[in-house]
Amino acid sequence: MAAVEREFEFRKEDFRFIASLVHAKTGIVLADHKEDMVYARIARRLRSLRLNSFRAYCALLESNVEGEEISHFVNAVTTNLTSFYRESHHFAHLRDEVLKPLAANPPPDRRVRLWSAACSSGAEPYSMALCCLEAFPDIERWDLKILATDIDTGMLAKSRAGRYTSDEAEPIPEALRKRYTSN
Repeated sequence: MAAVEREFEFRKEDFRFIASLVHAKTGIVLADHKEDMVYARIARRLRSLRLNSFRAYCALLESNVEGEEISHFVNAVTTNLTSFYRESHHFAHLRDEVLKPLAANPPPDRRVRLWSAACSSGAEPYSMALCCLEAFPDIERWDLKILATDIDTGMLAKSRAGRYTSDEAEPIPEALRKRYTSN
């Protein structure tokens, strides 16, 4: 089988360095079969920085492992699969097995804290918020906060903006979409 012709030289040691750095910075394990994905995503950074090799990019990262490029690097290698009510059974469980029983027997402080780790563009924490609106008819009497975090700073900016297209909002159940969105 012939080797794939690539724009940039991408050695096994470059991939190993990148995979090791990804793991150190994010906890994500990049298996060998992710090599092509890593190449495609990082090649964009090489072009943007006008570098001519992965070796040069690895040297840049190694020389400044806490610098601004690390944010670009992490953003480039993370996968941002997200949608409203993705894995809908999780949201049904949150609403029916956690929030509704809590609403039926509220704690004295009516305090609820939820965390959406790896929130990507924010569809999941907004889905959690809709579950809360469904579960708590007197929501204004609750001390409710949802923490949404992600390692991709670009996705966090989209999440903070809270703006979604009609297509992105399509998975929201119709009654909730009509009641709580402008779509």
